Amino acid sequence: GARGVLSGAVVGLLVAFALALGIRALRFEGAFPEEGIVRFALHDASYHARRALYSFVNFPAVLSFDRYIAYPDGAPVPIPPLYDWMLAGVARLFGESTLTFERVAAWASPVLSAVTVWPIYTVGRRLGGPAVGLGAAFLFALLPASSNRSGVGNLDHHAAVALIAACWLASLIAEATPDRGRRRRALQVGLHAAVVAAMLLVWSGSLLYLILGEGTRLIASAVVGRHPDRLLSQSAGALLAAGLVAPWVAFSGSPLGGPFSPPELSWMHAVVLGALAALAAGLAALEILRPPPIAWRRVLRVAAMTLLIALPLLSVDAVREPLASGAGFLAKQDVWAEQNAEQKPLFAASPGKLPATVLFGWYAFLIPLAPLLVALRWRAGHPPGVLLILLCLLYT
Repeated sequence: GARGVLSGAVVGLLVAFALALGIRALRFEGAFPEEGIVRFALHDASYHARRALYSFVNFPAVLSFDRYIAYPDGAPVPIPPLYDWMLAGVARLFGESTLTFERVAAWASPVLSAVTVWPIYTVGRRLGGPAVGLGAAFLFALLPASSNRSGVGNLDHHAAVALIAACWLASLIAEATPDRGRRRRALQVGLHAAVVAAMLLVWSGSLLYLILGEGTRLIASAVVGRHPDRLLSQSAGALLAAGLVAPWVAFSGSPLGGPFSPPELSWMHAVVLGALAALAAGLAALEILRPPPIAWRRVLRVAAMTLLIALPLLSVDAVREPLASGAGFLAKQDVWAEQNAEQKPLFAASPGKLPATVLFGWYAFLIPLAPLLVALRWRAGHPPGVLLILLCLLYT
């Protein structure tokens, strides 16, 4: 019965959790070479450790300006503060010694990755049932694309970003399910706003997630039509997320790229959230007053409303120029973007880029079939709004 299926899913998730944690603990000896010594991964992971240690020692202070960046003058830290700050707070729950901090920090990524199997299961269960959910959870636990970046001793942000992104996707799909009352809708709005704010406050590249993920979500609701309540909820959620992000932006001060820098936590994030809130509210009002019966007219309405909101913002130099610079980075118009392995195509055989099969095994060859799978789900009767969201997020 249903109780047996639930029990089996819980057991399966616990096994997936243990498997994910075990795989990411395989480098235990490298992270803990001898008693009293913890060895962290190099590069970004080491800087996360430095910044988190600062907050651990001076809690609740945040290292916003670092004299060791652009030495000897120093510079604002370009990384959003939440991940390192929360890591310091959790470590202080276990003790006050530096060794305690190091041990907690070393296990942060494996634990966060193992916890990610829960929202991944939720996504799979909603789209295809408990078996699909468990399959997705085990797939995530095994794939080296995750485990290679979230092993014990690697304090980089990848595990935290994966967890938040999985929660984000689960929240999007939950929103597309039939409404179950105002309280449930209000809770959904609050949780989704918290997830969006967490992503912005953890990862420097989160503005791309915000524009593509939240923009696609909004457009899907507007094009499918007859969902003014959902659009109003999205508007309220964007405003709430902006309210959660704004105090951190104000506290952190102006970043290296200016107050509206796209690749750093800045007022640009709050501006984009405000624009999305205005767009959703405007489309909801039009949907209530004059709902167009034809889909292509809805598309034109969305385009017209987007231009109405975007053009005044783009007329401001302080907003337009940083966005143009960010677009140039995505188009690989600067030296770093051109050489950055993370911006190379998944199936590109080029220096500095791991082959797709190294990251995903033979499963990599199923990734290009994602649009076909989405089409099959559409034919099975799933709402097109969910499918549009999934299709976009699969390829971002």
